[in-house]
Amino acid sequence: MWLLLVILVSGLIISGCVGFGVSQGGWSGVVATGDRLYFGSSEGALVALNSSGGSRLWEVPFETSGGGGLGCAVGSSTVTIYGSPAVDEELVFVSSFDGKVRAINAESGAPRWVYPREGVLHSIISGPLVDQEKVYITTTGGDVLALDAATGDLLWQFENKGEIWAKPVISGDTLFISVFDKKLYALDANTGEEKWAQPFETQGPVVAPPLVYNGTLYVASFDRHIYALEIDSGQLKWQYPAADGTENAPRQWFWASPVAYEDTIYAANMDGQVYAIDAGSGTLVTTFDLEDAISSTPVIADGLVIVATEEGTIYSIDTSSNSLLQLRIITGTIKASLTYSGGVVYIHALEDEVIYALNPQTGLIIWDVPIN
Repeated sequence: MWLLLVILVSGLIISGCVGFGVSQGGWSGVVATGDRLYFGSSEGALVALNSSGGSRLWEVPFETSGGGGLGCAVGSSTVTIYGSPAVDEELVFVSSFDGKVRAINAESGAPRWVYPREGVLHSIISGPLVDQEKVYITTTGGDVLALDAATGDLLWQFENKGEIWAKPVISGDTLFISVFDKKLYALDANTGEEKWAQPFETQGPVVAPPLVYNGTLYVASFDRHIYALEIDSGQLKWQYPAADGTENAPRQWFWASPVAYEDTIYAANMDGQVYAIDAGSGTLVTTFDLEDAISSTPVIADGLVIVATEEGTIYSIDTSSNSLLQLRIITGTIKASLTYSGGVVYIHALEDEVIYALNPQTGLIIWDVPIN
């Protein structure tokens, strides 16, 4: 059943249509830097807020002449932004489903460059990664591109046969790419050449960026497994569960990326469970039942793992006692990754579209700002 759904979802990405003639809103996460927050709104704009109170500093709307997201559109429409922006010094980088990458002045919102200059890439679901004056982009066409951050010029391009939904992850000079065709690639960040003898292959699509932690790469797959890999070779160290059908085996996909704290991997699953796994051995420590699907990547906040369910319930897991606490129920669906900065967790809730600033210790809402 799950394979059929994967095929259907994949088909929606390729076609860009769901048959209702309505463009769907994206689920960009919030990026915090200094006293500012940046995110892509459901109406296709890059928005900058002041982090202290949520006041709007500027907004840059984007338009396209084709379909704007996972739906059909006729004529000009707003674009859809699924991935979180990236910030590097004075520029904010944002990628969108219309196949464009844009660099925007972080202070004023003025455009700096767009890539490609003419035409479009394949649709982009993932957010950009910026590192060492390069911007890395992945597309649903299987492309990985490295652009000059200052100019938007193409530096190199890697192509594979699978769609890519996940943001790249970098460690040193190695770029890790999760691919929908069940593989994980390691590329040289300077040249785009493959570094492993062969990509690591799972039994299901990989749509979440992997986690690099203490020299090991942790991969979450739709095949309901978490894999720990040797970072230099891609060789398997362990997998959880070790065998299918074991007790406490995950029942649904891993859509969110795992997070780590003090040698424990916390992996949120669409079955509503968070699996705490020993980072070294792959042994299950415990599970936490949140009773609803989790597609948003959690965050670590001063020893707490903050997790949001799709229905809008926020929980904290105390890593010292392995206790679960319900912090807050908010209005709106949560699919975007959570963000933690300066003692505050930022949440982008969809439908009515509100940005929440939440105290992770108490669950109190510090401020909330409607976007539309």
